[in-house]
Amino acid sequence: MKKKDKFADKEFREKFHSFCFDNGISPDRLFSETNWSKYVDTAVDGFTDYPLFLDVCRGTYKAKTIKKIFGVDARSRLNTTLGLATDEYESILLIEPPSMRKVGFLDYARVVKLNELHLLFIPISVMQQNFENFAKRKRKLFLDDRTIYAYMFATQMKYQRQGHGKKLFSILVRFAKENGYRICLETNKKDNAPLYEKLALR
Repeated sequence: MKKKDKFADKEFREKFHSFCFDNGISPDRLFSETNWSKYVDTAVDGFTDYPLFLDVCRGTYKAKTIKKIFGVDARSRLNTTLGLATDEYESILLIEPPSMRKVGFLDYARVVKLNELHLLFIPISVMQQNFENFAKRKRKLFLDDRTIYAYMFATQMKYQRQGHGKKLFSILVRFAKENGYRICLETNKKDNAPLYEKLALR
């Protein structure tokens, strides 16, 4: 029995996917039920030295715990978030279409497995959720029905500064320009700013 398609903005999805295909992204590298764990693996590796996650881990990056939390988050986003990845998942990029409903605690609760339930209440999750709530309030100044939110952008450590991430983000920038959208992206790592500025972000 075919599973019901619950994605909220199918028109945007089709337009974005078609653009990705035309720009060399393989269909099986688009974020989906079959490959979400690959996206998680890349993100966990890529965020090893990211200040936010070092902070929520109290200075020591807990990769195994972060991977479980990212897994719950990824599964909760299958009906709201789009993504593209390079051929070997060196880099991944997840986006929220304009005016898309934001994922929250109830979404996590719907997909969490019994043996993962504790993840919703451990200090790392609580601190991350508190930061997310703070960031959401700031984002309201920039998000509207013509703004794409770049939710997660990561490159595996050994592939950083080799152009993999730039390839993905350049596709998103071109898509936005050609279709009259803006992009909102956040970072708390100053080293990333020059890359984003080169890609026409301010």
